[in-house]
Order: sequence, then structure tokens, then C-alpha cells
Amino acid sequence: MKSSLLLAAALLLAAASGGCGGATSAVVSARTDSAVFALSPAQNGALSIQTQGGLVGGTLSVPSSSAPTTLTNGALSFALPRGSYGFNGTLAGDSTFRATGNVPQVSPFVLTGQLGAGANPGSFSFFITVNGQTQRVSGQIVRR
Repeated sequence: MKSSLLLAAALLLAAASGGCGGATSAVVSARTDSAVFALSPAQNGALSIQTQGGLVGGTLSVPSSSAPTTLTNGALSFALPRGSYGFNGTLAGDSTFRATGNVPQVSPFVLTGQLGAGANPGSFSFFITVNGQTQRVSGQIVRR
């Protein structure tokens, strides 16, 4: 709920200030997309992505914390702390998005993707760098 209020405030501020400095933005009705994905074999994450106009915001939720485990893609051993981590960014005219956020005391992260159209799902890639190694997890997002 708190992140929805923050997103609404950011959207109002952007509209009042005339947008993002002339960058080409998509004109997208307010929508929410989501995904549940494996951060590692022992830990899941959930994305809630809100878009409106040319802005993107939302949360990465890590429902539980577990001991570090070796990831199958990248051989990076880590576990994110339990919590909800906000992100924000922009939406381009072709419905691609890029957003950034931060897991305190761990690392900033980047989220990129493409919104789905109609009944077709979209896609995302989540990037986080821990101990100098970048981990990428990709998957599908669906409109709620």
C-alpha cells in the first residue's frame, strides 16, 4: 500500500513538472504486472510492477531469508534479506522499461523488461551484483 501511495505521488509530481526532460515515453494506462521467480534454488522473489504514463515503480518482495546457496546460473552464493525493496524508472514508447532499486547493505539492482500486450505476457530481467559478480534472473510478467 505504501509503495502504491509513493508511486501515485511520483506520478503526480512528474505530470506537474512536465515529464522526464523530453525523453520519449509510452502513454500507458495505469496497470500492474507481477511475477514470482526463483532468486536461487532456496529463495524466491516477487515483483509488483506499476506503470502509468512514462513511469515505472513497484516492489521486489523477498518473503523469507535463507542460508546462502549456490545459484545455478552464475555460481554466485548469496541470499537476500527478507523484505520489500522499492524501485522506480521509466517506460519507453515501445513499452520497454528500466528501473533501479536497492537492497540495503547488499547491493543496488536493475530491473529491465517489456510489458506484455493483450493476453500475452511480458518479460523481465533482474540484475544484482554481489561480491563483484553480477547475477541475472529472467522470467515472465503477467498483467493483474
